[in-house]
Amino acid sequence: HARFFGDIHGMVQHMKKHADILRPKFDTVLSVLESELGGLEIGSWMAPRGGYFISFDALDGCAKAIVTKAGATFPYGKDPKDSNIRIAPSFPTPEELEVAAQVFVLSVKLVSIDKILGEKVEVEEA
Repeated sequence: HARFFGDIHGMVQHMKKHADILRPKFDTVLSVLESELGGLEIGSWMAPRGGYFISFDALDGCAKAIVTKAGATFPYGKDPKDSNIRIAPSFPTPEELEVAAQVFVLSVKLVSIDKILGEKVEVEEA
């Protein structure tokens, strides 16, 4: 590492290059989340200030129905609320991410509707 980076300034410059590559990818996903889910109260997320993931919180009990590998941020992948989804937008292109993010938000909407309607039926039956 010392030969590759040279010094701390070399490492900082290298990380800036990473940020320049990753920023448009994160911006793509965050833009779709905001435009499609903002204000619906069926999920929440924060724009990260570093790192390689966006942490998305779905309604409790919905994460595993939205994606297959939900709970990755918890020990042994066991999220007690079944709500957290880790989104890693580093590999695909921004164009691929646009499509993937649209599919993701559609899944969030469908699963959330099922949960909300299921709770409504339970209340009406009680």
